Amino acid sequence: MIGRERYQRGDKRGQALTLLPNYGKKRLLDYADSFRDIAKTYMAQHGELGITREEQRKKRETGDASIEKQNIVYQQKISENREILADHLTEMAELMTEVAEESFHLISMSHKKQKQIIQILKSHGILVQTIYMIQQKSGQIEVSIMMRSCKSRHFEIDDIAGVLSVLLNRRFIPDKNCVLYLRDIPDIYVFQEETKYGIFTGIAKAIKENESMSGDNYSLCDMSGSYLCAISDGMGSGEKAYEASAMVINLLEKLLEAGFESDRAIRMINGALIANGEECNTSTLDLCRINLSTGLAVFWKTGAAVSYIKRANGVEILEGDSLPLGIFHQLDISSKQVQLREGDYVIMVSDGVLDAFRDNDAAIILQEFIETIELENPREIANYILQYVIHFAGGNIRDDMTIEVAGLYKNKEETAMNG
Repeated sequence: MIGRERYQRGDKRGQALTLLPNYGKKRLLDYADSFRDIAKTYMAQHGELGITREEQRKKRETGDASIEKQNIVYQQKISENREILADHLTEMAELMTEVAEESFHLISMSHKKQKQIIQILKSHGILVQTIYMIQQKSGQIEVSIMMRSCKSRHFEIDDIAGVLSVLLNRRFIPDKNCVLYLRDIPDIYVFQEETKYGIFTGIAKAIKENESMSGDNYSLCDMSGSYLCAISDGMGSGEKAYEASAMVINLLEKLLEAGFESDRAIRMINGALIANGEECNTSTLDLCRINLSTGLAVFWKTGAAVSYIKRANGVEILEGDSLPLGIFHQLDISSKQVQLREGDYVIMVSDGVLDAFRDNDAAIILQEFIETIELENPREIANYILQYVIHFAGGNIRDDMTIEVAGLYKNKEETAMNG
C-alpha cells in the first residue's frame, strides 16, 4: 500500500502539492546531507591511500619487492572500494533529495461526483472516508480511496475498479500492490488508470553444449506504467556466469522497483560487481524500458549485442558501444530512445545468438531473416529465430543463447464494465 499521508494533504484546486510535509521533507534532506558528508569522508580517505610512483620506488629499494607489491595492490583495492562506496552513498543522497522535492498533482473532483461515488459504494455496503484523484508524472491518473467493508460479505477490489471506471469515464485497474478483497477495517486502496498500451512477450533459450545451466538471465516485468525487458550475459558459461548475470538482473529489478532511475541503477550494479572482485564475473546488460502510456522505448546497452525493432515496413538495428559491467569503475552510460507504435516488436538477443553465425555481418544476416518473419505471437517469433540460428550454425550451440520478443498492442479504450 502507498502511505496514507501522501493522500491526506492539500486541497482540491488541481495544484501541484509536495509529497511530504515540511518537517518530513527537512528530515529527508538532512539525511541526504549526512550521506554526502560520509561520502566526502570516504573520498578523502581514498586520496590519503594513494601511493605515488616515487614512493613505490623507495619502498622497493628499502624492502622486499614482492611483499611491497602485494601491499600496494591491497591498498589500491581498498581505495577503489572506498570510492565505490562513496559513489553509492552519493547516489542515495541524490535519490533522497529527489523524493523530498517530489510533488504530485491533485485533480479537482466535483462535490457531486464524490457524493455519487460514495453513495453507490455505500449501497453495496462499502463505507468511504476519503477519496482523491492524483496525476502522476507520466500523466496517468490514480484514485486513492480510504474505505472499509461494513457488511460481512467480501468485495473484490476488481469490482470496485469497475464502478470507478463507469463513474469517472476512465478505465481503472487496482494497483498491483492492492489486496484482492476489501477488508472490514479502514485502509487505503489505490486504482490506476489503465495505460494506453500493453505488452505481450515471448522468450526462447538454448544452453551451451556440455553445460548444465545457462550463463544468461533475463527479466520481463511490469513496472507500474512501464515495461522492463532485460538480458544479462555473464562472461564465460556455466554456474559462475549464471551467478554473475543473476546478480545483475536481481539488483536491477530491486533498484528499479525502489524508484531508481535506470542509469543510476546501472552505475550501482557496476559498482557492486567491481566490489566483489574475483568472486563475481563481469556481465553484459541489455535494458529496454517501454512507457506504456506513450509507447516510447529507451535502451541502455553495456557490452550487449544489437537489438532489433520489427515494424510492418522493415527492421531497425540498435547498437551500443559501452563495455560490460564490472570492468571499470567509471562507466560511460548512454541511452537511445525509439518511438514504438501498435504492432511493433522489440527483439533482444544475447551475444551467443550473433556469435553463432561466425560472420562479421552477423547482425545484418539476422536482420534480413527477421524481416521475412510473418508470425505475430512473440513466443513463436522467439522460437523461430532460435531454430534458424541453430540451423545456421549446423546444429552446434557454442554459447548460451537467449532471445526476448516484446510486442506492443493497444488496450481497449471502451469500458466493458457496469456499476
